[in-house]
Amino acid sequence: MRNPSRYIVAICLAMMVVPALGAGTASAAAEPGGVVASFKGKKINLSRGWGDAKLCVEVSASDVRCYTNDAEREADLGPSPEADQDAVSAQAITDCPVSWVCLWEHANYSTTGRRLQFSSAGTKDLAAYDFRDKASSVANRRAQFGATLIDVRSAQPDPNFLVCAGCAYNLPNHSYIYGGTWNDRVDKMTI
Repeated sequence: MRNPSRYIVAICLAMMVVPALGAGTASAAAEPGGVVASFKGKKINLSRGWGDAKLCVEVSASDVRCYTNDAEREADLGPSPEADQDAVSAQAITDCPVSWVCLWEHANYSTTGRRLQFSSAGTKDLAAYDFRDKASSVANRRAQFGATLIDVRSAQPDPNFLVCAGCAYNLPNHSYIYGGTWNDRVDKMTI
């Protein structure tokens, strides 16, 4: 005869493990496949595209807001504090507020593409923001602590690129361990 206590233990273990498998490190108001952000009074799933938005800001782990320009962001969140302009390039200083980590779609912190900003710590799955393999510039305007850019690889170690506090980088100028550069290779970021 079979022991029913084994089945009870197995069921209890399954009940504990299955929810844990669904738990992730994605931040913000995520829905299957993407982060939901507010933009011009509507909710948009960023993984499906940004529409007319050019700037998306993770205000907190559960609050992502998008704008068509910095003026809209400033009207909503207030002006960015000024800081030591010797730390990073002038363009990055102008666009990335103090205490934030910013990713640009194009090299040289170009304002012609999109920009994504984070302030809360955690692992950011850039696919959820429609930014996977699309980052070309990065700036870390935090006074302490770095950020790590991660390229998720199959059957190989995941390369990491450390962005020190107060630093900015044009990713096309930085070598990638498997050949080429870091341009358009970032899948995740931890801050």
